Amino acid sequence: MTTLQQSYDEGTWIPLAEELQFAGQLARLPWTEGTIRAAKREAPLGTECLTLLLDNLAVVLRYTDARDPAVLPLRAFVDVLADDADRQLAPGPEQ
Repeated sequence: MTTLQQSYDEGTWIPLAEELQFAGQLARLPWTEGTIRAAKREAPLGTECLTLLLDNLAVVLRYTDARDPAVLPLRAFVDVLADDADRQLAPGPEQ
């Protein structure tokens, strides 16, 4: 996760629209092992960078909840992507 976030922060990884939309969906989910596994199964094509992170997350959530310090960095990163999705994917003002 750290490498992906660093790449995003540096601008060397620019998420596709599908990845931003998927991050928005993840941000709105209650994070449990079941919801994360379901999200991964239903993830659209083109979201592989994010779905790879969900395997470890699901295992962690098997033993703890979304407030665990091990989960918070990923949650924060997904929230940043979701916020960016809202800004980038929102319809612009009509001209």
